[in-house]
Amino acid sequence: MIIKSHSIRYGYKELQGRLEKHSGQAVLVVDEIGMVTPLEFIKQGLSVKLASPQEMAMLKQAGYNVKIREL
Repeated sequence: MIIKSHSIRYGYKELQGRLEKHSGQAVLVVDEIGMVTPLEFIKQGLSVKLASPQEMAMLKQAGYNVKIREL
């Protein structure tokens, strides 16, 4: 999955991300940042640039503010 950063803290760049299970809940882990909570996802201006439909559904279910694109 590719995560786009739009923050002063992390800069304007594209980063690799993946979902990991912690305590039964899916959590987004982004290279160079680490674990990102749904609140931190919003605060740091992160967005999903490229992800599979399954990854998008898991992010949405875990409380991340992402838009699910219909194909």
